[in-house]
Amino acid sequence: MATDPRQAVIAILTEMTGAPASSMTDDTRLAEDLALKSVSRMEVSVRLQDVLGVKLTVFEILKARTVGDLVTLASRQPATSG
Repeated sequence: MATDPRQAVIAILTEMTGAPASSMTDDTRLAEDLALKSVSRMEVSVRLQDVLGVKLTVFEILKARTVGDLVTLASRQPATSG
């Protein structure tokens, strides 16, 4: 899977929703356009952590409204252990 945040988000959403990557823009709405429910958003969060090392809080993942919001969150520096 891609390690570029935008590519990772789109790859995960494409796999989970079946929506074509070419149809996803920063303005694509998670709930309305992709029918992504809260449980599915938690799975997105786990997958982003696995792929990019970015840990998102429940609040952050549920607050995200668009693909662009997820890309912004996924673009943060990976969590470091210590």
